[in-house]
Amino acid sequence: MKIKYTFLSILFCSLVNAAPTADEVLKQAEKYRGLDENYVVTVQVTNQMGNSIQDESTFTVYIKDNTTSLVEQVSPASARGKKLLMVNNDLWMRTNDIKKAIRINLDQKLTGEAANGDLAKTNFYTDYEPTIVEETPTYYKLHLKSKHNQTTYQQINYFISKTGYIPLKAEFMALSGKILKNVEYAKPDKKIKNRTLITKIKISDAIVKQRASILKYSQFKVKKIDDVIFNRASM
Repeated sequence: MKIKYTFLSILFCSLVNAAPTADEVLKQAEKYRGLDENYVVTVQVTNQMGNSIQDESTFTVYIKDNTTSLVEQVSPASARGKKLLMVNNDLWMRTNDIKKAIRINLDQKLTGEAANGDLAKTNFYTDYEPTIVEETPTYYKLHLKSKHNQTTYQQINYFISKTGYIPLKAEFMALSGKILKNVEYAKPDKKIKNRTLITKIKISDAIVKQRASILKYSQFKVKKIDDVIFNRASM
Protein backbone atom coordinates (compact mmCIF):
# COMPACT_ATOMS: atom_id res chain seq x y z
CA MET A 1 0.00 0.00 0.00
CA LYS A 2 2.86 2.36 0.85
CA ILE A 3 4.40 1.71 -2.57
CA LYS A 4 1.07 2.57 -4.24
CA TYR A 5 0.79 5.87 -2.41
CA THR A 6 4.39 6.71 -3.23
CA PHE A 7 3.73 6.06 -6.93
CA LEU A 8 0.62 8.26 -6.88
CA SER A 9 2.56 11.04 -5.15
CA ILE A 10 5.29 10.90 -7.79
CA LEU A 11 2.68 10.91 -10.57
CA PHE A 12 0.89 13.89 -9.04
CA CYS A 13 4.13 15.84 -8.68
CA SER A 14 5.04 15.05 -12.28
CA LEU A 15 1.70 16.37 -13.53
CA VAL A 16 2.06 19.54 -11.48
CA ASN A 17 5.60 20.09 -12.71
CA ALA A 18 4.49 19.53 -16.31
CA ALA A 19 2.09 22.48 -16.19
CA PRO A 20 3.77 25.49 -17.83
CA THR A 21 4.25 28.72 -15.94
CA ALA A 22 2.91 32.03 -17.24
CA ASP A 23 6.48 33.05 -18.08
CA GLU A 24 7.00 29.91 -20.15
CA VAL A 25 3.72 30.33 -22.03
CA LEU A 26 4.53 33.95 -22.88
CA LYS A 27 8.09 33.14 -23.96
CA GLN A 28 6.91 30.39 -26.31
CA ALA A 29 4.10 32.54 -27.77
CA GLU A 30 6.44 35.40 -28.63
CA LYS A 31 8.49 33.16 -30.91
CA TYR A 32 5.69 33.56 -33.47
CA ARG A 33 6.00 37.35 -33.53
CA GLY A 34 9.68 37.96 -34.15
CA LEU A 35 13.25 36.68 -34.32
CA ASP A 36 16.13 36.74 -31.86
CA GLU A 37 18.55 38.20 -34.38
CA ASN A 38 18.96 41.20 -36.69
CA TYR A 39 16.37 41.32 -39.45
CA VAL A 40 14.50 43.66 -41.77
CA VAL A 41 10.80 43.39 -42.58
CA THR A 42 8.27 45.32 -44.67
CA VAL A 43 4.99 46.21 -42.93
CA GLN A 44 1.94 47.34 -44.89
CA VAL A 45 -0.75 49.00 -42.78
CA THR A 46 -4.26 49.20 -44.25
CA ASN A 47 -6.73 51.38 -42.36
CA GLN A 48 -10.38 50.40 -42.70
CA MET A 49 -13.83 51.52 -41.64
CA GLY A 50 -15.86 48.37 -41.87
CA ASN A 51 -15.13 46.91 -45.30
CA SER A 52 -14.11 50.28 -46.73
CA ILE A 53 -10.38 50.95 -47.10
CA GLN A 54 -9.50 54.47 -45.90
CA ASP A 55 -5.78 54.58 -46.68
CA GLU A 56 -2.61 52.50 -46.79
CA SER A 57 0.97 53.03 -45.60
CA THR A 58 4.14 50.98 -46.00
CA PHE A 59 7.09 50.86 -43.62
CA THR A 60 10.50 49.20 -43.59
CA VAL A 61 11.40 48.06 -40.08
CA TYR A 62 14.98 47.31 -39.02
CA ILE A 63 15.13 45.19 -35.86
CA LYS A 64 18.24 44.86 -33.73
CA ASP A 65 16.54 43.60 -30.57
CA ASN A 66 13.49 44.37 -28.43
CA THR A 67 14.88 47.72 -27.29
CA THR A 68 16.46 48.91 -30.53
CA SER A 69 14.78 49.36 -33.91
CA LEU A 70 14.28 51.78 -36.79
CA VAL A 71 10.96 52.28 -38.59
CA GLU A 72 11.17 54.10 -41.93
CA GLN A 73 8.05 55.08 -43.86
CA VAL A 74 8.10 54.20 -47.57
CA SER A 75 4.62 55.29 -48.65
CA PRO A 76 2.50 57.28 -49.27
CA ALA A 77 4.87 59.66 -51.04
CA SER A 78 3.77 62.59 -48.86
CA ALA A 79 5.14 60.82 -45.75
CA ARG A 80 8.13 59.06 -47.33
CA GLY A 81 11.28 59.41 -45.27
CA LYS A 82 9.60 59.67 -41.86
CA LYS A 83 11.68 57.74 -39.33
CA LEU A 84 11.09 56.40 -35.84
CA LEU A 85 14.21 55.34 -33.94
CA MET A 86 13.92 53.36 -30.71
CA VAL A 87 17.05 53.01 -28.56
CA ASN A 88 16.81 51.56 -25.05
CA ASN A 89 13.03 52.01 -25.26
CA ASP A 90 13.36 55.77 -25.93
CA LEU A 91 11.61 56.72 -29.18
CA TRP A 92 12.66 59.53 -31.51
CA MET A 93 10.99 60.82 -34.69
CA ARG A 94 12.30 62.72 -37.69
CA THR A 95 10.40 63.82 -40.78
CA ASN A 96 11.32 65.82 -43.85
CA ASP A 97 9.78 68.84 -42.13
CA ILE A 98 11.54 68.23 -38.81
CA LYS A 99 15.30 68.29 -39.34
CA LYS A 100 16.18 67.54 -35.72
CA ALA A 101 14.80 64.36 -34.19
CA ILE A 102 12.22 64.90 -31.44
CA ARG A 103 11.31 62.52 -28.65
CA ILE A 104 7.85 60.93 -28.79
CA ASN A 105 5.95 58.17 -26.99
CA LEU A 106 5.46 54.56 -28.01
CA ASP A 107 1.70 54.81 -27.40
CA GLN A 108 1.19 57.75 -29.79
CA LYS A 109 -0.76 57.07 -32.97
CA LEU A 110 1.33 56.15 -36.00
CA THR A 111 -1.46 55.53 -38.48
CA GLY A 112 -5.05 54.37 -38.02
CA GLU A 113 -5.26 52.10 -34.98
CA ALA A 114 -1.54 51.32 -35.07
CA ALA A 115 0.60 53.03 -32.43
CA ASN A 116 4.30 53.75 -32.82
CA GLY A 117 5.16 50.86 -30.54
CA ASP A 118 3.08 48.39 -32.54
CA LEU A 119 5.79 48.53 -35.22
CA ALA A 120 8.86 49.54 -33.21
CA LYS A 121 8.46 46.79 -30.58
CA THR A 122 8.80 43.13 -31.52
CA ASN A 123 7.50 41.26 -28.47
CA PHE A 124 6.03 41.46 -24.97
CA TYR A 125 8.34 39.07 -23.12
CA THR A 126 10.95 41.49 -21.77
CA ASP A 127 8.52 44.30 -20.93
CA TYR A 128 5.62 42.63 -19.11
CA GLU A 129 5.03 40.48 -16.05
CA PRO A 130 2.61 37.66 -17.03
CA THR A 131 0.00 35.92 -14.90
CA ILE A 132 -2.31 33.11 -16.00
CA VAL A 133 -5.80 34.39 -15.09
CA GLU A 134 -7.87 31.83 -16.97
CA GLU A 135 -7.31 28.38 -18.41
CA THR A 136 -9.69 26.41 -20.62
CA PRO A 137 -9.16 23.12 -22.47
CA THR A 138 -8.01 25.09 -25.53
CA TYR A 139 -6.27 28.28 -24.40
CA TYR A 140 -4.52 30.24 -21.68
CA LYS A 141 -5.53 33.80 -20.87
CA LEU A 142 -2.53 35.75 -19.64
CA HIS A 143 -2.68 39.14 -17.99
CA LEU A 144 0.43 41.15 -18.80
CA LYS A 145 1.38 44.03 -16.52
CA SER A 146 3.99 46.52 -17.70
CA LYS A 147 7.32 46.35 -15.84
CA HIS A 148 8.10 50.00 -16.58
CA ASN A 149 6.53 53.12 -18.11
CA GLN A 150 8.23 52.80 -21.50
CA THR A 151 5.77 50.37 -23.03
CA THR A 152 3.10 50.93 -25.66
CA TYR A 153 0.31 49.66 -23.39
CA GLN A 154 0.16 49.48 -19.60
CA GLN A 155 -1.77 46.19 -19.49
CA ILE A 156 -2.62 43.43 -21.95
CA ASN A 157 -4.93 40.43 -21.87
CA TYR A 158 -3.26 37.86 -24.10
CA PHE A 159 -5.04 34.71 -25.30
CA ILE A 160 -2.71 31.87 -26.29
CA SER A 161 -3.61 28.47 -27.72
CA LYS A 162 -2.57 25.42 -25.72
CA THR A 163 -1.66 23.76 -29.01
CA GLY A 164 1.75 25.13 -29.88
CA TYR A 165 1.34 28.22 -27.66
CA ILE A 166 0.14 30.23 -30.68
CA PRO A 167 -1.17 33.78 -30.05
CA LEU A 168 -4.90 34.03 -30.80
CA LYS A 169 -5.98 37.50 -29.74
CA ALA A 170 -5.25 40.28 -27.28
CA GLU A 171 -6.86 43.21 -25.50
CA PHE A 172 -4.65 46.30 -25.17
CA MET A 173 -5.58 48.27 -22.05
CA ALA A 174 -4.93 51.53 -20.25
CA LEU A 175 -3.61 51.66 -16.68
CA SER A 176 -7.22 51.91 -15.48
CA GLY A 177 -8.03 48.58 -17.11
CA LYS A 178 -10.13 50.14 -19.86
CA ILE A 179 -9.80 48.19 -23.11
CA LEU A 180 -8.44 50.46 -25.83
CA LYS A 181 -7.96 48.05 -28.72
CA ASN A 182 -8.81 44.49 -29.67
CA VAL A 183 -6.23 42.48 -31.58
CA GLU A 184 -6.61 39.36 -33.73
CA TYR A 185 -3.61 37.30 -34.83
CA ALA A 186 -3.74 35.28 -38.04
CA LYS A 187 -2.32 31.77 -38.09
CA PRO A 188 1.49 31.60 -38.39
CA ASP A 189 2.36 31.10 -42.06
CA LYS A 190 5.90 32.31 -42.79
CA LYS A 191 8.83 29.95 -42.17
CA ILE A 192 12.03 31.78 -41.21
CA LYS A 193 14.86 29.47 -40.20
CA ASN A 194 13.50 27.46 -37.26
CA ARG A 195 10.40 29.58 -36.68
CA THR A 196 7.01 30.07 -38.28
CA LEU A 197 5.90 33.67 -37.92
CA ILE A 198 2.55 35.44 -37.85
CA THR A 199 2.37 37.80 -40.84
CA LYS A 200 -1.06 39.39 -40.36
CA ILE A 201 -2.49 41.26 -37.39
CA LYS A 202 -5.78 43.13 -37.08
CA ILE A 203 -6.00 45.96 -34.53
CA SER A 204 -9.52 47.31 -33.89
CA ASP A 205 -10.80 50.23 -31.86
CA ALA A 206 -12.55 48.87 -28.75
CA ILE A 207 -15.39 51.43 -29.02
CA VAL A 208 -15.83 51.90 -32.77
CA LYS A 209 -15.26 48.28 -33.71
CA GLN A 210 -15.60 48.94 -37.44
CA ARG A 211 -12.46 51.07 -37.30
CA ALA A 212 -9.43 48.84 -37.74
CA SER A 213 -5.90 48.58 -39.08
CA ILE A 214 -4.55 45.48 -40.82
CA LEU A 215 -0.80 44.95 -40.48
CA LYS A 216 0.81 42.64 -43.05
CA TYR A 217 4.45 41.59 -42.72
CA SER A 218 6.50 40.51 -45.74
CA GLN A 219 9.98 40.50 -47.30
CA PHE A 220 11.77 39.23 -44.19
CA LYS A 221 15.55 39.48 -44.48
CA VAL A 222 17.78 38.06 -41.77
CA LYS A 223 21.07 39.93 -41.92
CA LYS A 224 23.59 41.88 -39.88
CA ILE A 225 22.47 45.50 -39.61
CA ASP A 226 25.10 48.22 -39.29
CA ASP A 227 24.79 49.87 -35.87
CA VAL A 228 25.18 53.28 -37.47
CA ILE A 229 21.53 53.31 -38.51
CA PHE A 230 20.52 53.08 -34.84
CA ASN A 231 22.42 56.28 -34.08
CA ARG A 232 20.16 59.30 -33.57
CA ALA A 233 22.72 61.56 -35.19
CA SER A 234 22.43 59.63 -38.45
CA MET A 235 18.62 59.80 -38.74
